[in-house]
Amino acid sequence: QKLEEAEKAADESERGMKVIESRAQKDEEKMEIQEIQLKEAKHIAEDADRKYEEVARKLVIIESDLERAEERAELSE
Repeated sequence: QKLEEAEKAADESERGMKVIESRAQKDEEKMEIQEIQLKEAKHIAEDADRKYEEVARKLVIIESDLERAEERAELSE
């Protein structure tokens, strides 16, 4: 009877280990997906920063052009 109990306990322990291993595998897969998503998000953020800086530079140039145009308009009046 003790042998049966020991075998039963061993079987339950083995099933428990398989469940834990399966969860660990799923967690690892989720982490890999999240790492990929994080890299993609960083690239998107970096791209957005570059575009913002480019637009800001263009705005400075346009404002400067506008000021010069206004000055020329005032001088021609």
